[in-house]
Amino acid sequence: MVSIKNYRARADIIAQIIRLGTLYQSMSEETVELEDVSVEVETDLALLCNIDDKRHWIPKSVVHEDSEVSSEGDTGTIVLQRWFAEKEGLV
Repeated sequence: MVSIKNYRARADIIAQIIRLGTLYQSMSEETVELEDVSVEVETDLALLCNIDDKRHWIPKSVVHEDSEVSSEGDTGTIVLQRWFAEKEGLV
């Protein structure tokens, strides 16, 4: 079993890679809404979310400001940039 510490380290690396990627690609402002999402863990750069009974690291940089879900313990609808949701197979 992987510890939360290892999850956090991995999430921070993924978030940094995605943030760097945004410098080199044009991103759409399109968003998607995912319902019944809960945040299990929060780091400075990412959220570990339960989406459809699966855990996904979501970089905070792709979470829209209108999202109900944005920090540890939150439950509700998360609003994400569409390109990320599609890349991760969430839609």
